[in-house]
This record gives sequence, structure tokens and C-alpha cells, in this order.
Amino acid sequence: MTAGTLHTSGREPMLLDELASRFDFVMREHLVIDVLPDAAYDAIEQHRPPDLPWGGGAWQRLGARPGQEVVFDATARFGIPLRHWHEITVEGLTTVWEPHLSHVAMAVSVRPYGADRSLLSCEARITLEDPASERWFRVYWRLITPVAKVLTRGMLRAIGAAAHTIGPGK
Repeated sequence: MTAGTLHTSGREPMLLDELASRFDFVMREHLVIDVLPDAAYDAIEQHRPPDLPWGGGAWQRLGARPGQEVVFDATARFGIPLRHWHEITVEGLTTVWEPHLSHVAMAVSVRPYGADRSLLSCEARITLEDPASERWFRVYWRLITPVAKVLTRGMLRAIGAAAHTIGPGK
């Protein structure tokens, strides 16, 4: 799925909306778990996303909205090994660019879902700087999306299992 700029229509935006409001590609996955949101958030806080499988860097934690959402970022050149790594800060999201360099911002969040359940969500947004990268990545995205969805669902299931061990919540 591709996207552009996000509009929040008056509600408080997610931290991901603030950090990565412009993006070229997006993927969203959700999972309902039988645990209250506070226990689910504790599990999110303890979880570290898996490294990128496609020749990029490792995830860096960009920020969090306590009790709701944790945002990570990775910088990668899809299909091209990086010659050097970039330590990206929130401010660097809009200033560190090279040809074929991409940012993947990912939020893992939790929301109440009924009286005693939670909705775990993962949203990954990919931002590409140059038109040539976007054209190439469009083809690549079609190939990797099924694998990325499987990995994301597995991550959400692992967070859900960890939340169950933490407890039902408050």
C-alpha cells in the first residue's frame, strides 16, 4: 500500500504521525489479545524488533508515548549494502539523506479493545528520498510485503505472549 501525508482529523495524532507524517509506502498489522493495555504496553517496552532482513541497519528507538506507543527507526539501502551507518535522531529524520537511502519508521502500539482486551498494532512507514529509489522500491515492495507481514504478525504474537506472562493488567 502506498500513501502520502497523513491527516488526523482533530484527534490526538500518534507519535508515529508526528515523526513520519510523510511516507511513500505503509504496512499495518493488528492483533487482539486477552490482556489489558497496561500489561500489553509493558510487553511492547520489553520487546526489540528483529533486525532488518534486507541489507540495512538495526532498529533504533526514537521515542514513546507511555502506555500507548513505541516508535523505532532504521535506515537502509534496499538491495545495496550500506557502506556506513547513520545514527538517526528525531531531528535527523528530515536531514540525513543520500541517494537510495530509506527510512523505515515503525510504531508498535496498544489500544483498549472492549472491557478486558487490547488491540496491538504495528505500522511501518517507508520514506524514500529520490524518484529512482521509489520506482525501484515499488517492485521490491511487492516482493517483500508477504514476508514482512509474516515477520510483523510473528512479532505481534510474541508481544502478545509476553503480555500474557506479565499478567492480565490493571
